[in-house]
Amino acid sequence: MLQLAAHNALRSPIVSALLGLGLGLVSAGGVAVTHRCDADRRAALLVGGSAHAAGMLAVWVGVRLCFWRHPAPLPESLPVVLPVVGVAFLLFSVQWIAAAVLSLSYGLQSAVVWLVGVTWYTVYAATFVGNEGGALFALFSWVLVIGPATLTLLAVLAGGERVVRRRLSADRETDERTR
Repeated sequence: MLQLAAHNALRSPIVSALLGLGLGLVSAGGVAVTHRCDADRRAALLVGGSAHAAGMLAVWVGVRLCFWRHPAPLPESLPVVLPVVGVAFLLFSVQWIAAAVLSLSYGLQSAVVWLVGVTWYTVYAATFVGNEGGALFALFSWVLVIGPATLTLLAVLAGGERVVRRRLSADRETDERTR
């Protein structure tokens, strides 16, 4: 039974957590750089989203190549691997772009905090290897369930922050009128 249990490839949950936090802060820094960038905003968002997705997939692939005991049967598995990796790339890009747009266009800080958290969680989860699901299963489950759930959480957080900000703004206006 223990042979099928996932284990931390980096041998320490603290190292995995710090790696995830570091990459989360780098992703948040990318949003800040995009904010200060005078270049075309759409191009900057596409580059930032692509860089974030490439980083997340690089962690997933790197851990699997270096620490996975049972390599995927290539090239036979390419018809399954390529679509899952392609959709994962798209999902990771959308996560970064959505957080960046909410932060840059609407000034929502919760989006950047969410980005750090979801990046941390993605990297931390990617460092666990060795379960019976196979190397692609974790990425497939991320694409199918966890990724969309994180985007739903982003929508809830951003909507909540927007409502609170509007309420505070309305209260301030009321206070100023009564003076």
